[in-house]
Amino acid sequence: MTRPVDLLGEMFAPTYTARTNGEFFIVTVMPPRSMKLPAVLLPMTAEEFSQFQLWRAGRLMIQDAFPDWSPARRELLQTGLTETDFMRFTKE
Repeated sequence: MTRPVDLLGEMFAPTYTARTNGEFFIVTVMPPRSMKLPAVLLPMTAEEFSQFQLWRAGRLMIQDAFPDWSPARRELLQTGLTETDFMRFTKE
């Protein structure tokens, strides 16, 4: 049985899927359903994907997992929002 609290994650948090071709990984970031935005594809090296898994498990802060990434790319991974989307949703 689905609890109402279980639906919050689907509506307000991004979801992730990953695939690999053996050389690199593609992480698909689905923004929160409530925002009605398209998925974003983020290519990652094997090392970055390992860091991604540690971040998702709560073992690393995103800035520690991806120190070389721009803040905009980290935001994209965290929320599924591009810079343009972020500005649109947060502007006053």
